[in-house]
Amino acid sequence: MDNNKLSPILNKESILKTANALELGQSPQHVLERYEVYAHTHVPLGDTDRQLKSLQRVITENKTCAVGTIVGPYGYGKTSNAGHLWHDLSEQKIMAIPPFVWVNLSELMDAVYHWVRFELSLGAKQYLGELETTYLKYRQRSMEEMSLKLGAETFQELMTQGLLLLDIRPNDILGFYSDVCALCERAGYAGMAVFTDELQVTLADYKPSRDQFFNDLFQIVAGILGRPGYWALIVSMNDDTEATINRMRADLLQRMQRAALYFRVRDTYNRRHHRVYGDLTVRGGRIVDKPYTLKNAFLFAPQTGHRSGASLSAVWPQILQIQ
Repeated sequence: MDNNKLSPILNKESILKTANALELGQSPQHVLERYEVYAHTHVPLGDTDRQLKSLQRVITENKTCAVGTIVGPYGYGKTSNAGHLWHDLSEQKIMAIPPFVWVNLSELMDAVYHWVRFELSLGAKQYLGELETTYLKYRQRSMEEMSLKLGAETFQELMTQGLLLLDIRPNDILGFYSDVCALCERAGYAGMAVFTDELQVTLADYKPSRDQFFNDLFQIVAGILGRPGYWALIVSMNDDTEATINRMRADLLQRMQRAALYFRVRDTYNRRHHRVYGDLTVRGGRIVDKPYTLKNAFLFAPQTGHRSGASLSAVWPQILQIQ
């Protein structure tokens, strides 16, 4: 067997670095390449096909918007799974925004604008002007309100220094996402999926306060559910953040849990059984038949407790030894 073919797997980073809104704006091509490499070497964790089909169905068929949540401990593949779903939805002609971290509502708007602009620039360039107009409509309204509140001179000074945090509201996010999704549909896309990551970072760094974070997120989630449209917001968070939301705003968590996708990645690793994949049989974490294909080797990893985001260097020696 040619070991060089396995180099993308053996050399992949153990944890996928999540992009932020600024990076989506300044270097989207680099983000695309980084995420695609990871998606192509992703080890499916559990029944991700079912999760993918569920997301695709609610986006393209249900006629109402949706919320999804991916929950798990650090290192268990939340970002990796989100990246896998992002990649596969993109293949289905859905405008999918790759996982990004955000710490205010302005970034939640900017990230989508930057990525959609990048995607349209690769093909449907005739819609770039309309996208810009839509974006400025929501930003301008916030800028005008801030200018009146602070005074024109102070407002301009803060803008010049890059210190101004525009007063974007949850309803602005909902309206902007709906308008952008409608534009993407006219451009030939089947819908839109927005993947956000590391909600624990959002919670820790949110401005102006933690209470405002809970209020804003609740309004966004509540506003999405039942809203007409063909888009979804998918959120990734760790177990501690889930527990914090449950303690502080149980009504928010309940709404998230009733949504289209609530995927707890840790549950997959707690299953103890053996499975057969074509020429490969795994029992109790041991390979008992020869894996004739790379696909079978991929399927082996989750059954032995390896985290989907982790390097497979420990797995391949067993596989290569029996080739």
